[in-house]
Amino acid sequence: MKTKAFIAIILAALMLLCGCGVTEQPPIAAPTAEPTAVPNPTQQAAHHEHEGYLIAQPVSHEYAKDPDTLVDETGEAEDMDRYTELREDWLKQLDARRSAAEAAPDMRAFTEALFEQIVKNSAGGNLIFSPANIYMALAMLAESTDGQTRAEILSALDAKDMDELRANAAALMKAEPVDDGVSKCGIANSLWLNDKFGFNTDTLERVAEVYEGSSYWGDPNDPDFTLALRDWLNANTGNMLEQSVAGVELPPELVVAIASAIYFKAAWDDEYYKERTGRMPFHTPEGDIDADFMHKDVTGHYYKGEGFSAYREQLKNGAGCMWFLLPDEGSGVTEMMNGAGMGFIFGDKTGMENTEIKVHVSMPKLDVKSETMLESALQGMGVTSCFGNEADFSPLISGTDVSVSSVLHVARVKTDEDGVEAAAFTLLYCGAAMPLPPEEEVDFVLDRPFVFVITGQSEAPLFMGVVNTPNN
Repeated sequence: MKTKAFIAIILAALMLLCGCGVTEQPPIAAPTAEPTAVPNPTQQAAHHEHEGYLIAQPVSHEYAKDPDTLVDETGEAEDMDRYTELREDWLKQLDARRSAAEAAPDMRAFTEALFEQIVKNSAGGNLIFSPANIYMALAMLAESTDGQTRAEILSALDAKDMDELRANAAALMKAEPVDDGVSKCGIANSLWLNDKFGFNTDTLERVAEVYEGSSYWGDPNDPDFTLALRDWLNANTGNMLEQSVAGVELPPELVVAIASAIYFKAAWDDEYYKERTGRMPFHTPEGDIDADFMHKDVTGHYYKGEGFSAYREQLKNGAGCMWFLLPDEGSGVTEMMNGAGMGFIFGDKTGMENTEIKVHVSMPKLDVKSETMLESALQGMGVTSCFGNEADFSPLISGTDVSVSSVLHVARVKTDEDGVEAAAFTLLYCGAAMPLPPEEEVDFVLDRPFVFVITGQSEAPLFMGVVNTPNN
């Protein structure tokens, strides 16, 4: 063990002396420490203690806490000085997030194309996905590629060049993550590298700087390396996707896996009362089923579009909104989204809200999840060369033919009387190359297939879904 430790120190020193570049030999000595799981889903990759495999990590973040967490039942804070200090820090961080949100990307073209392709390639049932999460994973893929491969990804992401894409990704990473004791949003990124290969350290450092992504280095045939990836996925999705994560396996031919995860939890600004929850029928495409429906009466938050109506749930502490789009009777989700639905999601809604109407909301409690293989969807969006022999991964690795073999996306969204919780991850395996009027009242009853969108501080679509049944 002393000899191995000495060799590791010598190799690390040589790397520092040589500077950044493509290494001829693996960049560090073989890992010796056992991986450990970190349960906090809102912390970035820098906080995960897989030290035996970790070779590059971003800086850590400290999140300001909501000062109202110090307020007791009487509405007073025992330590007013501490309350004032927390409030100043919280408002400062909120202002920083709002400023970053102004620079966040316009994701309409990407989301519209992605939605069209995912629906086209689906087999029915619920479709839950995170456009923001898939965007981030593809951005790291673009960072790892060049030439025609990169150009196709940039086109799909509606970015003119890498500078614009990096600015977009950095804005999302600054605008969305929060953990203030009331709301949580964590975005985590990582690369999982085969220790048989040498990788360009410039690219690893850029992934850490722009995408706040860690790089892990190990043997894909080592069960502990796979366990480290599973731990990372569970930690960064709030353990909401444990069943899917348990099935994750690193293929023996893996060169690099690109992973991105998102976790989101927020409370309704105006919560539902549990005593009003009751059973009602939900009209699925296959027939009626009984489901738990939450009810409340609100004024405003109602929108009427062409062929649909919409309702907005505001989330506390500026965490964002959850939108619900309900097709008119006799219509369906596909017609709505092919019509005015997508334009409404991304359009300017100023002046569209009926602030005087009283809305009787009936919403099913949701627990919806889907697993989607994205290869066909991405190819339908023009991202093709990364899947074949012509893939260009030269920014990440030289002298080795690499291509994307599979792209897995898993997402889950839950709602109850208190609020919404959601998580998603995207995993790209890259291996050896191979081929209304005032005083009007309205009932907004989500008792048939509908669409939801969760938007964050930047108004980017963090999660989106088609609900054909309220429970998987």
